[in-house]
Amino acid sequence: MKLIPQNKQMAEAIEELRSAGYLSTFIYSDDRLIDKQSSGVYTSNDFKVIDIKLFKDLDGDSDENMLALIECKDQKKGYLITKEEAHGHSEVSRFLNNSAVPRIRDNKQ
Repeated sequence: MKLIPQNKQMAEAIEELRSAGYLSTFIYSDDRLIDKQSSGVYTSNDFKVIDIKLFKDLDGDSDENMLALIECKDQKKGYLITKEEAHGHSEVSRFLNNSAVPRIRDNKQ
C-alpha cells in the first residue's frame, strides 16, 4: 500500500500524512521505536511499516532521508524519519526489515 504522497518534498509529505491521522513521531533506540509524544515503546512485533520512501538530502551530499509510515497494534499511527547512507543499510533499516517492510520507494528527482 502506498500512502506517502508522490512528487512532494518531505515536509509537504509529512504535512499531508499528519492531516490523514499519522500524528505520532517515532524515534529509534535500542531495537525499539519510541513515540516522542507519549513515550510509548514498541518492539518490532508491536507495529507494522505501511510505507517507506527515500528523499534526496537537500544539502547535496549522497545521503538520503527515509520516511517510514508506522501503524501500531494499539492504533497509534505516525512516522519515523532517519538518514540513510548512500550505499549501505543503517541499523534502523535492518530493524524495520523485521517488521514486514514494503519495498522502499525512491522520491529522488
